[in-house]
Amino acid sequence: MKPIFPTLLLMSVLSWLSACRKEGSEPKAPVETYSADTLRGRQQVSIVHVPVEIPMVEIERQINGQLKDLLYEDNDPNNNGGDNLEIKVWKKPGLRLEAQGDVFNIALPLKIWAKAGFKFEQFGIKLQDSRETDFEVNVRFSTRIALGSDWKVSTVTSANGFDWVTKPTLRLGPIEVPLASILGKIIDQQQKQLTGLLDREVSEKVDLKPFVQRAWTWMQNPLPISQPYDTWLKITPTEVLMTPLTGTGDRVRASLGIKAMTQTFVGEKPAGAVPSPVPNLTLVTAVPDDFRIGLSGEVSHQYAAQVAARQFVGQQYSFRNGKYRVEITAIDLYGSGENLVIKAGLKGSVNGNVYLKGKPTYDAASQTLFLRNLDYDLDTRNQLLRTANWFMQGRFTRMMQDSFRIPVGAQIEEAKKTIQAGLTNNRVAKGIVLNGRLEELTPDHVFITPTSIVAVVLAKGRVDVKIDGL
Repeated sequence: MKPIFPTLLLMSVLSWLSACRKEGSEPKAPVETYSADTLRGRQQVSIVHVPVEIPMVEIERQINGQLKDLLYEDNDPNNNGGDNLEIKVWKKPGLRLEAQGDVFNIALPLKIWAKAGFKFEQFGIKLQDSRETDFEVNVRFSTRIALGSDWKVSTVTSANGFDWVTKPTLRLGPIEVPLASILGKIIDQQQKQLTGLLDREVSEKVDLKPFVQRAWTWMQNPLPISQPYDTWLKITPTEVLMTPLTGTGDRVRASLGIKAMTQTFVGEKPAGAVPSPVPNLTLVTAVPDDFRIGLSGEVSHQYAAQVAARQFVGQQYSFRNGKYRVEITAIDLYGSGENLVIKAGLKGSVNGNVYLKGKPTYDAASQTLFLRNLDYDLDTRNQLLRTANWFMQGRFTRMMQDSFRIPVGAQIEEAKKTIQAGLTNNRVAKGIVLNGRLEELTPDHVFITPTSIVAVVLAKGRVDVKIDGL
């Protein structure tokens, strides 16, 4: 019989050597891949305000321009049952418009010339004579303005009486001709005709759609909001909202809101959308303040690795009551899809590198990046299970997850200041001024590029686009 002790001893030594080789063996590094290589914010549903503001004097000018100077003329003294009356009515300068909510009151000054004839035939005596006079009157109208989904502006105008400025008087010898009552009836009739004229002129010649088309088309070109950082805002409009026109002070106002998808880009100017026509109008009672834009806090892999190295390198950890000890000797970081990989160099009871993966996440309270669901990479886990399963109890990964913090608050605040500057009195084109304010910040998402970790924070606020002539 062969002695078995040397055989057992040899097997034990080989087993121990095999274990040593496994403990020092290197797990495979996770593949380095990236889901994005440029800073690109997710699309956000936003409302861009386009204030509609029309001075009352401009509306007065438009109405004056549509009305002819000579509004009414009757040169036949034999018509109207032989009334022996000739009349001419002219509009005078000084039309005034006053708004009370959605009701617009118009005061139109008129100058009236009248010629009254007199005939007397009795006892073989025939007398015939005529007299002329002129006077002034202010006629009043009330109108309501409506805007349809097809962008057509319509008005409903009604007569609202008149006031004599100089009352007409005319005497033919001993006879006083009652011109005030006669002309009053004619003015009433003419007011009704004028209301129809005003409504027709508005519906045929007032059109807001070309002005809105200008804003709609302009918005589909990416806007530079920070030249030093090559930051662009891309707006893809989808719908137009508008409140009713109302008069306040010396102006007619309405809120026009363009609902759009907004995105922020850093780098080269993104391609613009194919221009599209303005859609039908959606009438609303109020346009919400709901503009959203992505702000970014970006840290390089090198900087993040330096911060992590200061936290971890040189730290020693013991396991199973001091039976095993490891020390972190180096830290490196890179991306693998949506995960950040921590390559940790170890010495002690485990020698070599281990790889951990976690999803980078932004913590708004501390304004830092941390790693969610941090755990060993699959190959590292398999190696440790074979060679150092005591290292798998979870203490090391919990410590790494709890301690890994990369500050990005300063970068996000700087991005906010930069974009806010781009939204303050920014004359982005001739006759077009961009103004806005950013307020509430909420976390959006984090992604990894080949050079950095980027935290995107959603800023909510209001943005106005003032367009001359609208």
